[in-house]
Amino acid sequence: FEAEESQKDDCLDTWTRQIEEALVACGMPEMQWDQIEMNLMRNQDLLQEVQAALGRNWLPIVLARSKHVLWKGGETVRIDVRASRPAEEPAEEPAPRERSRSRSKISRISSSEIQK
Repeated sequence: FEAEESQKDDCLDTWTRQIEEALVACGMPEMQWDQIEMNLMRNQDLLQEVQAALGRNWLPIVLARSKHVLWKGGETVRIDVRASRPAEEPAEEPAPRERSRSRSKISRISSSEIQK
C-alpha cells in the first residue's frame, strides 16, 4: 500500500514539475487562470493525463504543490521565471596582477640597493 502511495506522489511531483516548466517557459511573471489553461493546451498528452488522474480540480491541486508558482486562490498566478535560468556559478577569484608583484619586487630591490 505504501509503495502505491509513493508512486502516486511521484506522479504528482512529475506532473507538477512539468507544468511548472511549461509555465516558466512562457516567460511571463504573472498569468491569469485562463491563460494558464491555454498555455498548457500545447501539451495535450500531459493535460489529459493530469485531468484524468486528478479530476476537475487538477489545476488548484498542482498549483498548491508547486515550488515555482504562487497562487493565493484568485484569478492571478505568479510565476518565478528565474526558475528556468541555470544556477549561476560562483565567481572565480580574480587572478593576482603581475604588475603588482613586479612593483613590490622592484620596490624591494630598490630598497636593498639603496641600503648598499
